Amino acid sequence: MSEPVSSLPGTNRFGPFRAGQILERTADLIRESPMVFFGIGLLAVAAAAIAGMIFIFAEFLLRHFSPDGSPAARALALAPLALLCFGAAFVVAQIAQGAFFVAARQKLEGARPSVGEACSVAAQRLGTLAGIAILIALRIIGYLLVFYLVCAIVFGILIAALGGMRVLASFSPGHMASSGAILLLLLLGLTFFVLYLLFLVWLIARYSLSVPAAMEEGVPAGDAIRRSIALTHGAKGRVIALLVFAFGVNLALAVVTLPIQMLSMRGTAAAAPYHSVSPAGIVVILGITILRLLVGWVVSVFLGVGFVLCYFDLRVRKEGFGGSAAALPPGSLAVAGGAMADPQAPAIQPLPLAPQATDLPQDDLPIS
Repeated sequence: MSEPVSSLPGTNRFGPFRAGQILERTADLIRESPMVFFGIGLLAVAAAAIAGMIFIFAEFLLRHFSPDGSPAARALALAPLALLCFGAAFVVAQIAQGAFFVAARQKLEGARPSVGEACSVAAQRLGTLAGIAILIALRIIGYLLVFYLVCAIVFGILIAALGGMRVLASFSPGHMASSGAILLLLLLGLTFFVLYLLFLVWLIARYSLSVPAAMEEGVPAGDAIRRSIALTHGAKGRVIALLVFAFGVNLALAVVTLPIQMLSMRGTAAAAPYHSVSPAGIVVILGITILRLLVGWVVSVFLGVGFVLCYFDLRVRKEGFGGSAAALPPGSLAVAGGAMADPQAPAIQPLPLAPQATDLPQDDLPIS
């Protein structure tokens, strides 16, 4: 087991870190205080699970009392509830990220964080954290709408250039789609999925440091988002490394569980008419759901702590953050003027002799 992050000799505990070190240091911090970080992560996971259960129960009631309703009508009826439930879960996730920041910063300072203290400090910034969640959600929705529009125009032009009417006609009733048409649509679908995934990762990396910026610097929601954009500009590599790790874990989980779930549903549909769920199907679906929740819990904790380290790493690289001026006495963590600072401590100043990005060893240069 490696040394605690807060006690590494001769180093700036806030960074800089290589991409691989970010993953290692994140694991070290979590391993040193697993109860604290997983306790904080449980808040976000529980909020998402409750939101999902409320939505599923509402859908069940709608199907039960309106069995003849069309799927489109049910979707429109459930849309406000989905927005409310999952929007609230997203806000809770941002509050949990604030608590992750408090606990991780205390660990870096050599203090012993607690779930209650971290959540209490984060709750004092509730308005800012909720504002960050709302603004990020609106920005992501806006960017995705533009992305969908651009993809629709580009793909429409491609289909038209390749004889679009004949391709679409091959899927009309009474016609067999040609292999070329099927291949074309598969390629377009795969291209869209890859572009969508890359664009979404870029968006998440762009806004991922908003909560740490708000907690550390005491800035309002809009300024915290702009701060995250400025810090990650040209240096998203470490954040993207965390996101790729999380995506890889979820992809591996999907590859393992989706075939099992599909086979279970197929067996259920064959054995039970009217698409009712058999006891065996319930057990399989419940087991897969619990497994996904557990993995999502671990991934959310890893990302929450990793984003904090990425924030400090980029501040060290770009602003020379660190040194004795930034150090707080263990246990003195408090909210002063909205920032994470001791009320009696001087304002954090850049380390005068901190190496600039161009002076770092080649392996330590920021990843664009």
